[in-house]
Amino acid sequence: MRLFVNILQRLEWRLNHDSGAIRHALDQPLAVLDNKAPAQLFCGSIDDLRAVRLSIDSVEAPKVKWYRIGH
Repeated sequence: MRLFVNILQRLEWRLNHDSGAIRHALDQPLAVLDNKAPAQLFCGSIDDLRAVRLSIDSVEAPKVKWYRIGH
């Protein structure tokens, strides 16, 4: 359970607390996970969860656009 919570916390931090981006990241297949989605591995073994935790750094973070306001 602690490993699962750690995975969710790391995803939330990496994706700036954007729930839509987190849902998208859980459903996207990752090359690091042999083209499996992280959500598919949640019901697997403890080694699958460890692999998901290690693959979080390869999740695409959304781009933040900054606009200059003023002169």
